[in-house]
Amino acid sequence: MRFYACRFAVLFTTVLLASCGLPGAPQPPSLRLPRPVNDLAAWRKGDHVFLTWTPPQRTTDGETVRHRGPTRICRVIAVSRMEDCAQIAQLQPVPNAPAESAEYSDALAPEVQRQHPLEFATYAVQVTNDRGKAAGLSNQVQVPLAPTLPAPTGLRAEVAAKGVLLSWPGIADESGPQSTDEATELRHVYRVYRQTGTDPKAEVQVL
Repeated sequence: MRFYACRFAVLFTTVLLASCGLPGAPQPPSLRLPRPVNDLAAWRKGDHVFLTWTPPQRTTDGETVRHRGPTRICRVIAVSRMEDCAQIAQLQPVPNAPAESAEYSDALAPEVQRQHPLEFATYAVQVTNDRGKAAGLSNQVQVPLAPTLPAPTGLRAEVAAKGVLLSWPGIADESGPQSTDEATELRHVYRVYRQTGTDPKAEVQVL
């Protein structure tokens, strides 16, 4: 009986030691901040600037983004880099929407183009969580603010001795594609495209 009691005591002590672990260092609670966007791209067509980016899927703590908040669209004029978001719009999260890509279209006011014809608009986006907190701005991109001319209308083509003669009214008669504004040093040109046969590539000539 004495042998079995001793064996039981040793076994109990072993189990007790095995069940006890050292407590780990306390971890701070996750801030649930989405990682900043790093692939923002922008291009301009006429008076509109189109932005595209990939929404972050992970937080700064490496967790999956589960509580997405609004995305802020940021823009500054004639400033090469913004330090804080100069918000011009805000996109609300869409439930069950694909998270592979996001986009936004910004309209450039005519007066902005006239006042800053040689400057650039700088864009960034800022993704927040459901508490309105963000980890920072995305990469920043720029587009020129040069005023764009409307597309020519009434294009005519005539066969002449030297080739095909193209003509159109309107803009060329008022300012001319090669005219230079002394105040802004801004020059407009025409691009003439020609496609022959079934070749999908068009030749380009700048006037």
